[in-house]
Amino acid sequence: MENLFKEIPESLIAQYVEVRDGETFVIKFGGELFEKEEKLDRFIQSIIFLVKHKINVILVHGS
Repeated sequence: MENLFKEIPESLIAQYVEVRDGETFVIKFGGELFEKEEKLDRFIQSIIFLVKHKINVILVHGS
């Protein structure tokens, strides 16, 4: 699965995320995310990755 942290192996990210099991991440994003489909796809895949690893996600749009 592709994620926003391309240069970091997913296995390392998964280890970090396991420690955060059940916590809530607040993620702020702007409208520029919707300018390119590939950016939006990577963002969505990263959110899915967090949710699959039992991280609660709150999305905040705008500044």
